[in-house]
Amino acid sequence: MKTRIDKDNRRKLDVDDILSLFSALDVAKVVLPSYVAADLQRLPTVTPGKVDVYGLAAAVKKLTEESQHGLIRQISCLTNLLGFHGSSYKLPRL
Repeated sequence: MKTRIDKDNRRKLDVDDILSLFSALDVAKVVLPSYVAADLQRLPTVTPGKVDVYGLAAAVKKLTEESQHGLIRQISCLTNLLGFHGSSYKLPRL
C-alpha cells in the first residue's frame, strides 16, 4: 500500500486499493470468513428515525406501478384473446 496525502485524491485511491485487494483475493479463490450474529438480541435496534422512509416509499410506489402495468397488460391480452376488443361488452370495474 502506498502512503496517501490529501491532495492525491486519497479517498478514491483508497477505494481503488480495497477493490484491487478483493479482486486479487477473488482470483486466488480465497475463502473469506462469514460474520453472523449468534444472538439476535444483541444486535442494535433500528429506530424509525434511522430508516430511509423516502426510499421505502419510492420502492413501494415502484412495485405498485409495476404491478398495475402488469395487470393492465394481462387484461389487454385476455381481452384481445377473447375477442372483446370490438364488441360492446364492457369489462366490470374492480
